[in-house]
Amino acid sequence: MKWPGHTPVDKVIDDTWLSSVDLVPAFLEAAGIDIPRILQADGASAINALHGCQFKRGNPMMWEWRNADCSGNDESITGWPMLGIRHEEFMLLLNPQTRQRALFDTMNDEAQAHDLINDYKQLALDLTVQIEDYSRSLPGFRTNPVVGYLN
Repeated sequence: MKWPGHTPVDKVIDDTWLSSVDLVPAFLEAAGIDIPRILQADGASAINALHGCQFKRGNPMMWEWRNADCSGNDESITGWPMLGIRHEEFMLLLNPQTRQRALFDTMNDEAQAHDLINDYKQLALDLTVQIEDYSRSLPGFRTNPVVGYLN
């Protein structure tokens, strides 16, 4: 991303992440405009990243795949995952129907090949509770959390 006069030339920042929802608050801040109260933005201003500095969201990014179907990739993972949450470098994927969960350090394991769920049990539990609360807050179809995998 380039922003003449703001983004350092030839500098690559590869130790941070942001989502497209972080751009609207950043663009508004760059223009000197407060976020309108009517806009309930999920993002955080990524203006620091646009200036070539480190950016930390602070809040996790969450998503839900309704009727998840990964059969195009591998039929053994149909329906996996249904929910995802990313907080800083960690991303938890889960399917509350099948009880499948996986935790990845996306900065040190870009391929998401090493499941760290047993190494960070408390973090996995905290992220699981957050993503299930998020899922229950969505309108329409809701996932039915299975408490058994929280042990």
